[in-house]
Amino acid sequence: MAFWTWEEWETQSDWLALHGVNLPLAWAGQEKILVDVFQEIGLTDAEIATFLSGPAFKAWNRFGNNQGSWVGDLPRSWIDQQFALQKKILPRIVELGMTPVLPSFTGYMPMNITRVLRDAQIRAAYGSISHIYTLDQYIENSPYSGDLGYLRNVTLNTWKSLKQADPDAIWMMQGWPFYAQSAFWTEDRIEAFLSGVEDNNDMLILDLFSESAPQWRRTRSYPGKPWLWCQVHDYGGNMGLYGQLTNITVNATQAQIESSSMVGYGLTMEGQESNEIIYTALLD
Repeated sequence: MAFWTWEEWETQSDWLALHGVNLPLAWAGQEKILVDVFQEIGLTDAEIATFLSGPAFKAWNRFGNNQGSWVGDLPRSWIDQQFALQKKILPRIVELGMTPVLPSFTGYMPMNITRVLRDAQIRAAYGSISHIYTLDQYIENSPYSGDLGYLRNVTLNTWKSLKQADPDAIWMMQGWPFYAQSAFWTEDRIEAFLSGVEDNNDMLILDLFSESAPQWRRTRSYPGKPWLWCQVHDYGGNMGLYGQLTNITVNATQAQIESSSMVGYGLTMEGQESNEIIYTALLD
């Protein structure tokens, strides 16, 4: 998707609407906002370049797993093109009756941020079209401390910051770390971490790997936080006619019966063009 044009995004938007999706992730163009803010606080272009990855590695760069590119800097022309594309994608999503999930600031900064740091203005680049923001701090990296008070303060202060920027903000977070780093994320730590968002309705958790490794039971339905039953499918965009039909029909339905805080279903696939049957079955 890093190299999609408007034609592909328009088709994707139609596909989502036709399948009944109502909360599509809309992350294109984020780098333009980051660059503008980093420049405002005094970072040089060279310092910013060490932070941004190449287009194909944005999935990792945006989650704080890597910084910089292996060959050359991320072209400013790509950054500008993605921002212009997002300005076309968002109206189309809204026109089709869907609410886009917008990127929020996750806290990852260029290494040279210690050289300059002063107040910056909050931007409203896309207008008031959504109150749902994707924000993941620990996808495949551990918190600084496992202390329960520390973990609660991380989410408490993040939640307060979101609500200061948008009083109606809803924080969408992946439950992936609770599976991928289960040795760190004990039940006590998960509960402490989630408790920082004091109003349950201000958070929406994606139980990312429900079809194979559901975490909602282990976490007791994320202590009351609304959550979505999701399937990953197609790791790394590997093509193959594969899918767990029983899991995404029987198990997904059973979860809705057992958990009162489950509010919907989601696709969190790493590729999309391999098995339309699986996507259609879940979205139906």
